[in-house]
Parts: sequence; C-alpha cells; structure tokens
Amino acid sequence: MKLLIRVLVVCAAQPLLIEREFAFCSDAANVEEIEKKSISYRLENIRQGHVRMYVTEENPSTETVFEITFDVHNIRQVRRCRQRGESHWLFVEKIIVTPKIYIAYHQKADITAVQINPVTNLNSPREHYGVLNIQALGMTPNGASRLHLDHVESLMNRSDRSLPMIQKDNHEGLDTWRIDYEIKIPGRKGESKASLWVAPSQGYSVVGYYHHADQDGKRYSTIINTQMKQYPEKNVWYPYRLIKILKEDDRILNRQEAIVEEARFGCPIDENTFTPAGLDLQPGQEVLDSTSGVPWAKIWDGKKLVDPSAVKTKDPSAIKTNPPNPERHRRPRWLQLTLAAGLGLIAVFYFWRAFRRRRSASHTGA
Repeated sequence: MKLLIRVLVVCAAQPLLIEREFAFCSDAANVEEIEKKSISYRLENIRQGHVRMYVTEENPSTETVFEITFDVHNIRQVRRCRQRGESHWLFVEKIIVTPKIYIAYHQKADITAVQINPVTNLNSPREHYGVLNIQALGMTPNGASRLHLDHVESLMNRSDRSLPMIQKDNHEGLDTWRIDYEIKIPGRKGESKASLWVAPSQGYSVVGYYHHADQDGKRYSTIINTQMKQYPEKNVWYPYRLIKILKEDDRILNRQEAIVEEARFGCPIDENTFTPAGLDLQPGQEVLDSTSGVPWAKIWDGKKLVDPSAVKTKDPSAIKTNPPNPERHRRPRWLQLTLAAGLGLIAVFYFWRAFRRRRSASHTGA
C-alpha cells in the first residue's frame, strides 16, 4: 500500500516538474525557435520603407535626425547633426548607395559638394559613410549607435556565447521569454553575461537587453529598453522609443534616446529616390561624376546631369560651383623660391653661352 501511494505521489508531481523544467532550463531547441521567429519577423517585414528617427546623446551632448528610405537593394540616408541647444545644423549629409554606385553630398566641404562614384571605390560605402541598417534597430547591443555595422542577429544565434538559458519572465508589464547567456572572449578575464527579453505578442521583438562585463575591478553595464508599436499600412511591429544607458558600477557614463518620429513599411518608393534627383539638388549644382572611371564635372539642370557647356543661362554665376579658395591654389613659398632660382640659373647659363659664342666668332673673324 505504501509503495502504491509513493508511486501516485511521484506521478502527480511529474507535470509540475516538467513545467518547471520547461520554464527554467537550458532548452537549445526552444531558444533556437524563438530567435528564429524574432529574426524572421524583421527580415520579412522590414524590407522596404521610410523611417525618420531623432537621436540624442548626453555624452557628447548632440542631437541627430536621420531620414532613411530603403528597399532590398538600395538606401538613401539624410543626416543632420548639431550640438544640443543649437539652432542651426552643424552639417547636413545625404548619401545614396545602390548595388552599382554611391552618391555623397556634404553641405560643408572644401571639395565638390556632390560626388558620384562606383561602389568598387570603397570596400563598403555603407560602413564608410555610416549609413544605418535601420532593419536592426532594437536588435543590437548598441542601441542606435553602430547600426551601420550591426545586423539583426547581433544579439541572437551568436557563436561566441555559452549554452543559453531560457525562462518565462515579465518585462515592463509584457509576457516575454528571457534568454540568458555568457559571452566568451578568449584571453579576457572577468565575467561577461547578457540577457534579452523577447515579446511574442509584439512580433517576437527584443524589448529589453542587459549586459555586464567585469574588468579591472569595475563592472561596466549596458541597459536597453525598447518600446514597440504597430505602424500603419502593414501594421508592422517596430520600435518607437529606445533608451540605452551605459554605466560604470553605479555611475552613468552616457544616456542615448532614439525616437522614431515616422515610419512606413511596404509602401511604394518613387523610382527617382536612389538617383541624383533624390538629393533635391538646386539647378546649376556642380556634380563630380566618376562612374566612367575618370572624374568628370557635370551640372544638374533640374532634371538630369549635363555637361557645363550644355547649360543655357544668361547669368554664369547661376552655376553653383564651389567658391574659389586662394589658399588652396597658392603655390608654397619654397616652391616659388625654387622656381625663381631655377629660372635665374637658366638665364645665367643662356647669357654665358651667348657670350662664349660671340667671343668665338670674334676670334675667328680676326
């Protein structure tokens, strides 16, 4: 009888043990499934659209506005940056990258403001010009920073982590899966652990991230909280507010806030967006076109690029070339002195040779 009771007790407790094991154990298959759903949702739904994002930093104290239009192959980014509290933008930069060319426009530069180059001129134009991978916002350990280098798998499916642990958790009022793992860095001493919270009800989005690393007796930590919302047209879940805090022990080193002011996904994109017409250039703007392999100055006539000779204008000053820079074209002092000395030596040699010929002729005549 006692044996029968013991068996019944064990059987009754088994479902509780199984549930507890599911919620608080390392389940690689379950982690893989959740991470796959999270990554797939972004890759499938954020393929084409437009995002306007406002980013502030406390250290250094800056504010930046990004306007990004993109599809599967092309991207245009307009970036405006200034010190917080300033009324005017420090600079405005417009970058277009396609599979064949990249176009760069800088409001302030000592060279031709607009340049068109083949993509082969740079290893990665997107990384070189800091063009954001807006698809990965909220899915990286860096917030809005380094989005030109990060991707949607920056937190998940990592090869440098320990076997992840998974459990159900409540994060900011949301039912989430919490995934914990340790980051393995060869040769580095000290603990380095990360946790991320994935919300199945919001497109399996990463709504929270925490990482700490111990180094030289201090603990450095990163805390990211991301608020999501559904955007019109396709009802896609995407961040509308992201806050990242960097700390050294209990001291805050920096605070970053990114606000998505506007976002549309799956909407049609004008065919001229990823061409010079997408830069909103003024007629008469000079453009340096190097796509043929040789830099060639052209003029934007309001519709297309043309040779300067083809521009019909009564006022030559209407052509918006760079203002002359005397310092840039002035010869260095040492070069002027060298040229003067060289010309002097040539003159002396010429007169000496002429004098020798005249003496020789006079002796022969005698």
